Amino acid sequence: MALYSYREQQIERMIKRARRWRTTFAVAAVAVLVTSLLLWIYRPDLPIFRQPARTWFITIVFGVFVHPVIMVVRKWNRWQERLGNALRQFKVEVTSDAVKIYGQSGIDRQLKLQDISRIEEPSIGRGLYLRTSNRYRWLLIPHNLEGYQTLKNQLIGSGVPLTGSLFLPNWEEFVFVLLFMGTLLCAGISHSRTVLAINLFISIVISTAGLAIVNANRDNPKIRNARIGCFIPVVAAALGFLLR
Repeated sequence: MALYSYREQQIERMIKRARRWRTTFAVAAVAVLVTSLLLWIYRPDLPIFRQPARTWFITIVFGVFVHPVIMVVRKWNRWQERLGNALRQFKVEVTSDAVKIYGQSGIDRQLKLQDISRIEEPSIGRGLYLRTSNRYRWLLIPHNLEGYQTLKNQLIGSGVPLTGSLFLPNWEEFVFVLLFMGTLLCAGISHSRTVLAINLFISIVISTAGLAIVNANRDNPKIRNARIGCFIPVVAAALGFLLR
């Protein structure tokens, strides 16, 4: 049995990097919001403030920036401690028959070695992806864990083949996220019942696919919330269709 975790120096670097990104995002978001507000006040004749562009503009700018900025400011004094605690409690255990990932609530995820069909180490992306015969059931081992190379050699030594790849696995999951957001935007800005009906159909397909992905990881303790989240596009699309 071997247990792998983050070094304290690595945790500090990750917190500093996260703080830098959050600060950059907050400054950029505030700049966008202030600029948008000033333009709305002093240049209301701009094309972006005319319909239908105005609805798009308000939805995208305020939807993307306002809530995240509020959350960043609200949790500014607490998120570093929470992130540090989460990183310190994150551990990967490799036993004779399984790979287990520990989090704040104990074992978060695990795979039996006999279920791991291969290990992927993509050129774009850092870490080991432990793959199974189910395309949507996998584990990610971060590259910056202490003893990462030893962990990789241990898995290879247990008989799991290592393969290289160029891109991150399951590219369609990224497309799923884009379509997920797209259906929400469409439900909020479109006034055509034909478009909204098509959007409702697409949202049902997306939610069904999302549910299949979630159900592939039944050992995930957050699966209940994830299942509920899969149906957000359907609810939004249905409301958009019924209220038009």
